[in-house]
Amino acid sequence: MCLYLSIAAWVVGYGSIGVSNQVFVMPLALFIVMAGSMLWNVITVSWRQRRIPSALLGRVNSIYRFFGWGSMPLGALAGGAIVALLENNTGREAALRAPFVLASGACVLLLIYAVFKLRLGETKPSQYSQHQIRRTGCIAAQRSPLGCATRRIAALHARD
Repeated sequence: MCLYLSIAAWVVGYGSIGVSNQVFVMPLALFIVMAGSMLWNVITVSWRQRRIPSALLGRVNSIYRFFGWGSMPLGALAGGAIVALLENNTGREAALRAPFVLASGACVLLLIYAVFKLRLGETKPSQYSQHQIRRTGCIAAQRSPLGCATRRIAALHARD
């Protein structure tokens, strides 16, 4: 439920920035967006910590952060491209509002998808044993170019 609330906060916040021209709306809308982001982070990190085995949690979090932080420059580039494409036809003010309206629309689609497809339900800890995780890690390490060093690290962790 709270995850849906965080997405709804993005819809309201970005939509408010996109359509309002009142000076007091901007800080309030940014507060709503950041509160939604904070709620999203608490929920998703807690969920990952509960579901992902501890031996794999660092890898999963690194991938999550890679895509999360790595996509931010792409979003900024897309926003700039949208403004550049629309500026001549719609005027500067409307073009500057367009990325926020589009972001709000994208969040509406995300919220609809989440309501119908996302099933967090009761989360249970991972069923994989530490032995299975270490064994799988060693198998994957044998196929990688750095397999030898990775196997040594896995063997050290296996002694713990």
